[in-house]
Amino acid sequence: MDAQKSIMNFYDIASGPPVRPYAPNPWKARYALNFTNTPYRTTWVPLPEVATTREKLGISACRKHLDGTDFLTLPILYDPTTTSSMQQEGSFVGDSFDIAVHLHSKHSSDDEGRPPLFPPDSVALHRTFNAHVDTLFTFNGALLAGYYMPFDPASAEASKAEFARRAGVSRWEDLEIPLGSEERKKRVAAFEAALGSGLAAWFVRRDEGPFLEGRTPMYADLIIGGWLQMMRNCLPEWEELRGWHGGLWGRLYDALEKWAQIRTPDHISHLPSSIPPLNLAMVGIQHDPKPKEAPMAFSPPASLLEPDQRSNQEDYPPDLDSASISDSILDYEFENGRRYHAYKAGSYPLPNDEQELERIDIKHHVTLLLAGGHLHLAPLNSPKRILDIGTGTGIWAIEMAEQYPHSQVIGTDLSPVQPSWVPDNVRFNIDDCEAKIWTWPEDHFDYVHSRYMIASIGNWASMIRKAYRHTKPGGYFELQELDCRFTSDDNSLFESHNLTHWSHLITEAAAKYNRPIPRYTDYIHWFEKAGFTDVRQVIFKCPTNPWPKNKILKEAGKFQLLAHTEGLEGVSMGLLTRGLAWKAEEVKVLMAKIRPELKDRGIHSYQTTVFITGRKPGNSRHSNNYSSTSGRGNSSAPLTPNSISSSAAQSPHDPGSPPPQEEINAFTPVMPVAGHGPSGCD
Repeated sequence: MDAQKSIMNFYDIASGPPVRPYAPNPWKARYALNFTNTPYRTTWVPLPEVATTREKLGISACRKHLDGTDFLTLPILYDPTTTSSMQQEGSFVGDSFDIAVHLHSKHSSDDEGRPPLFPPDSVALHRTFNAHVDTLFTFNGALLAGYYMPFDPASAEASKAEFARRAGVSRWEDLEIPLGSEERKKRVAAFEAALGSGLAAWFVRRDEGPFLEGRTPMYADLIIGGWLQMMRNCLPEWEELRGWHGGLWGRLYDALEKWAQIRTPDHISHLPSSIPPLNLAMVGIQHDPKPKEAPMAFSPPASLLEPDQRSNQEDYPPDLDSASISDSILDYEFENGRRYHAYKAGSYPLPNDEQELERIDIKHHVTLLLAGGHLHLAPLNSPKRILDIGTGTGIWAIEMAEQYPHSQVIGTDLSPVQPSWVPDNVRFNIDDCEAKIWTWPEDHFDYVHSRYMIASIGNWASMIRKAYRHTKPGGYFELQELDCRFTSDDNSLFESHNLTHWSHLITEAAAKYNRPIPRYTDYIHWFEKAGFTDVRQVIFKCPTNPWPKNKILKEAGKFQLLAHTEGLEGVSMGLLTRGLAWKAEEVKVLMAKIRPELKDRGIHSYQTTVFITGRKPGNSRHSNNYSSTSGRGNSSAPLTPNSISSSAAQSPHDPGSPPPQEEINAFTPVMPVAGHGPSGCD
């Protein structure tokens, strides 16, 4: 093919002048193009024309807006050297990660000795890492930087209107967090902390290189680089960010500079990305010397939510120390447009694709909000060995490893979607907790943890017995579970609502799929039958959207709404099509009916999240110094966060009836109570 005809066309969002691309996903693709030394031109698309451009090119959306409509965005790459699925010359790739995979397939080996974009067998892990980084920056940096995006003046007003529409606010100015305000200072500090715990700790601890693995770059570095480019071009605190965590981010940004060329449409000049720092006057920002009243710290970006109308090594068995994952495990199954695990295919009805992984990480954030920031409620004392059953994205296991750096944390799952760049004391294994025999010795773990495994377990009593068997005497098992059924305390959720209908359907489907969904009142009985003592149960009410007045519950509701909007279809698709033989189209129709109710703040619905902890009788050298009466006696041990008062129950109960439990929600007074109307909501 003629050299000129083989040049690819890269579509990015217009900015400046001067040319100042700022969107993180196009930057990820640009880095990948330059890294692989791919010849290409850039087509600059005004932001208001992005959706129509994508539609005209016939490229489907790769994500959704909160209301379920298609999110048509950039980047796009046109490769004239390939053939499309319609046997037409040339093909389009419409997602930054897919662009990287496409380029990797064309440049897996390089004559110049350049490393590949993806190390061997790491594409799936990179996909999970990409979702993790996106979530971290979206919930932190994007909120601080978004208001300062350098729009193309020719389309600035239309661009601002579009972003305001996406955010669900009436004016662009509503997205501002004033410079110098206490609220902004809090959010900047929270951003720094999030980067430290969620990303900086993953870098290899050696001095010879700036990348995640030291001297050798890979696509994971370019993922971070894409977001750093947005921060560089939009965040007023960029120079401050460069110096965070010992200058880690500045070193990485500088090291990626060699692949940061900005190519013009004529493919002639290569513009350096090291253009002058953000000039607030250039983008029309006026300093407000009097800070506005700020919302509470750590609230998420407005674009995600409906606005408030009121204003160690020897511990691992040899057979687990595998260096790679077999191809059959990575050969995922696809059904109704979603990706599912291949290992023991069909045993878990929820997907494991990027959209689902994002939902899992959002739920992690919701859980931390409910539990006062605590990863666990069991009274641990320097546990040595920790097991996380059904680890998902691995986010809980990673954060536990950081909290207990002298421990060894093992996370197990049916899907190999966890990151490989993790703290030294973390390991992930492909395993099935429903296997008759677990791999590890009995009396092995100081702490066993499992979270959000509903619709995953066929026999809960058996799984809890195995957890007991492999917990050390004196050690703890903690279950953090969700009763997925929607309910309300003030009867604002009717039997006729689609949310109620969904609750009945999903319960029926799970039962027919041999994955029955327990009531949250059932777990204590199974803990006690297995042999655990000092069994405690703490119950939280998680609102469906930000309807409560209480700030923390409101915050949890915002993210719960996002989790449902992003992931409820994935939760439903496998169960309803497999358990009740529905068609995919029927599931989508039901989801369309549910979405308005999810966002309706007049429906004061919530789902119950329950934390159950139990201690295995006896003591060991590594056990916690925790003493209590047998059974569910009162204890002075720090079972719950300081914000939660609790009193343990005393007598046994029937699992079918409400147990004598610690039915404590830290914020119960602001929840509506039957007979008192919606006094606890906005």
